[in-house]
Amino acid sequence: MPVDCQKLVILDTSFGFLGLIFKGSKVLYLSLGHKNHQELKRALSLRGNLQAERLPREESEPHNLPIQDLVDRLRRYTEGEVEEFRDVDLDLGNVTPFTDRVLRACQKIPYGKTVSYAMLAERAGSPRAARSAGTVMANNRFPLLVPCHRVVTAGRRLGGFSAPGGVTLKRQLLSLEASTCGVPLTVQ
Repeated sequence: MPVDCQKLVILDTSFGFLGLIFKGSKVLYLSLGHKNHQELKRALSLRGNLQAERLPREESEPHNLPIQDLVDRLRRYTEGEVEEFRDVDLDLGNVTPFTDRVLRACQKIPYGKTVSYAMLAERAGSPRAARSAGTVMANNRFPLLVPCHRVVTAGRRLGGFSAPGGVTLKRQLLSLEASTCGVPLTVQ
């Protein structure tokens, strides 16, 4: 789809700048944890294999109700309110059936909870594919919407996180959710 049919929305959050690219009402990419607009746009252009100047035009206030609703929900989430994003329409593109199952299984992990990579693989119907599930999470184009920060190692360690800030940001997101739910953070 041509870039001019896409929309870019940028939010300034307590977790850094967050950017969303929409194709119609579907989310094509989400990136978070950036220090400024330029860093965010560079990351989005790399994800979409675009030159930064070819990114969609930024919309400060989306006029599409599903997009505005999602933007409002993401703001609330980053401010510490419980928000689930299972219903968000994602443009997965041409992913393998395994990747599709892993992303959808990850979307179902409840707010404030964590699962291991092995548990995620099992939930996706491939119990022996923990490493492959980890690879899917490392390439997740929809952090928060597909909450890869809720996936930890079998030893309850955080594992990796590909957003800027890495494991530090992952810990912050999990801490936010734990404090909102009134439970202690249970990962190391």
